[in-house]
Amino acid sequence: MPQYPRIGVSIAVQRGNTVLLVKRGKEPFNGYWAFPGGAVEFGEMLEDAARRELSEETGLTAHGLAFLGFADRIARNEGGKVTHHHVLARFLCEAFEGTARAGDDAAELRWVALEEAAKLETVPQLLELIGDIVK
Repeated sequence: MPQYPRIGVSIAVQRGNTVLLVKRGKEPFNGYWAFPGGAVEFGEMLEDAARRELSEETGLTAHGLAFLGFADRIARNEGGKVTHHHVLARFLCEAFEGTARAGDDAAELRWVALEEAAKLETVPQLLELIGDIVK
């Protein structure tokens, strides 16, 4: 495990008052609901990584991405030791084409409103991020 943060992307896909969530199929946060996303490959631009990850995990093609800023995702074990640390470049996608389907490391996906997301087991800070997007 590297002793430095890894760089990743997270894409909030909005459709009306709902956002697309994927149930993670691997660590970190296996089984938790999150925005689609993943690791940035060496030599890959952040926006290109966001488009690739969105396509791989959901089958959707982004037509417009807006950069929202950066967020830390830090996972700890029961003893408090850091097990994963990712710095995520966050994007908003409101224009896309295709039919959403779970792919790659997404175990399943669904469109949810903030109220429904609050009932799911989500990655840290996801509800606040949804609240910032869906007004």
